[in-house]
Amino acid sequence: MAIDATEINVLSTVVGISALVLVARLFAAGMRWMKMPEVVGEILAGIVMGPFALGGIIVIFGHPLIQLNPLFLAFAEIGGIIVLLSAGLEFTLKDLIKAGIPALVIALFGVVVPFVMGYYASVIFGLNNTEAMIVGATLTATSIAVTVAVLRELDKYGTEEAKVMVSAAIIDDILGLVVLSIVIAVIQSNVVPSYESIGITTVKAFAIWAIALIGAVLLVPRLLNIISKPHSEGAVEAGMTGITFGLATFVGIFGLSPIVGAFIAGMAASESKFKKLIKTFVSNLRLIFGPLFFAVIGTYLNVSKLTAANFDLILVLVVVAVVGKYLGCGLPASFFLKSMKKGMRVGYGMISRGEVGFVVIGISLTSQVITETTYSVLLLVLIVTTMASPVLLKRAYDHYED
Repeated sequence: MAIDATEINVLSTVVGISALVLVARLFAAGMRWMKMPEVVGEILAGIVMGPFALGGIIVIFGHPLIQLNPLFLAFAEIGGIIVLLSAGLEFTLKDLIKAGIPALVIALFGVVVPFVMGYYASVIFGLNNTEAMIVGATLTATSIAVTVAVLRELDKYGTEEAKVMVSAAIIDDILGLVVLSIVIAVIQSNVVPSYESIGITTVKAFAIWAIALIGAVLLVPRLLNIISKPHSEGAVEAGMTGITFGLATFVGIFGLSPIVGAFIAGMAASESKFKKLIKTFVSNLRLIFGPLFFAVIGTYLNVSKLTAANFDLILVLVVVAVVGKYLGCGLPASFFLKSMKKGMRVGYGMISRGEVGFVVIGISLTSQVITETTYSVLLLVLIVTTMASPVLLKRAYDHYED
């Protein structure tokens, strides 16, 4: 029986995903050999194997090896959900409450400082008001997935500063949603929203997050107990999978990143008696989906579009992106943790940029507010910071032990 076009497209996409995961793991092994964080190698693998590099040259079943089609991106989204579910299993509600006000203040400064610095740096280089606002918004949200991956790799996830860092990154992601809402409003109406509108958006975002968190902590352990009653092999793992994607969908419907829902699911499961079983199950899934998620970040970069770019602007934005988060998060963290060393680690850990940044520049490009060149510049800045953060964080732990 002949294979139709749809099946060929699915098969070629799956082969591409498999190839990307394999190369990502090989690059990660190379980074580990060089005593560098593995996530850096996984992102590099995405750049090398992306559709604008080798992945576009190699053809299989009549299609490029790497295609950023909906199926491919769906697998990448699953990767992010698995990574954050795994992170949540190491984190309890008590940890989040303990981080409390310090995490909120660190996240707030970590959004405001990069936004202001990015905005004014762009204005100095001649970008208009809307473009400058987009640059500022792009630099706001931290990539919690990258931060968590590096902390786990360094075996520092249980430290005091790590708990604060992860809590701040979660809040940072919510604040990033607020910034994203403002940018979309500016793009669509060319009018900056009122303070009242911004306040309502912020309250709504935190309310949805709190409802999902409290509901999950109360219900998930009970649901897992019920699911386990028939003593069917794999029932708990299957149930946890459904709960995770259900929570990811729930928060996604209300505008939050689905990976925030996955983290909440992990936190809730960490309160159950099945924590060890679920951790083993998720760690196996992470071996495949984790590298895919980080490699996909690199696949978006089209180096050829950078030939027309202003490299002074690129350099300045990279510096602003690094310094903005380092100072914005590191200084208040040093105050709350009463340690410059711990504060410095928080600052380094928050440098990597997250999904909100990619969404901001994606919407801006499709709305024709920025050019493909500006898009590529901002994408490069996001990728550079995402790769720099693990290196700086590892160095901070290696050379500045308490």
